[in-house]
Amino acid sequence: MLVGNRLLSQLPRSEKTIVEGLLKLVTLRAGEKVQEVGEALQYVYFPVDTLLSTTVDLRDGSCIEYSLIGNEGVFGNRFIGPLRAPGRTVCHVPGKAYCVRSGRLFDRMTDLPGLRNLMFLYAQYLLDRKSTRLNSSHITI
Repeated sequence: MLVGNRLLSQLPRSEKTIVEGLLKLVTLRAGEKVQEVGEALQYVYFPVDTLLSTTVDLRDGSCIEYSLIGNEGVFGNRFIGPLRAPGRTVCHVPGKAYCVRSGRLFDRMTDLPGLRNLMFLYAQYLLDRKSTRLNSSHITI
């Protein structure tokens, strides 16, 4: 039973059992590395009661938090962008997450239109949110 991740809870009933069979519930410790800068995205995480924080190092040596993902979403969504990690992702708050090899999940997307749609909509939400933040900061590229 997929409990705790709000994105997964929106899956059509017909797909929940299939997706559940792909996922493994893992426990993450505070500070545990999930993804390093430049690494290929190997896993997808659906946080349950943990927070995943992605930071990016800037040229001046400082670091900024790029994203913070909790039980509303997913980390490692290929719809968002590159197949390599743009930043370092660590477990910010210890807890549990559903985990699956990214290739295993994305290979099933054609068979799981509900999951594909949710992943696409979540990616669109994140891109819109980032665009809004950039625009409100008056950053020009």
